[in-house]
Amino acid sequence: VLMRLSDAIGETRPVAGLQIHRSHWVALEAVRRVVRAGGKTLVELPGGERLPVSRGYLPAAKAAGVLV
Repeated sequence: VLMRLSDAIGETRPVAGLQIHRSHWVALEAVRRVVRAGGKTLVELPGGERLPVSRGYLPAAKAAGVLV
């Protein structure tokens, strides 16, 4: 399926989630932990995959309680 990320995010409701990067959205319940490595902030998912959190999305991640 080819669509804009913003449109895809709209289709995820009512699942609580957060855009953490221009290319990544995560369900809040899927965030296992936050890792800082090499000056970057990463969100770790249940399968061990790590996704970057862009600096521009850090305030929203903090407000959502993903980052402390």
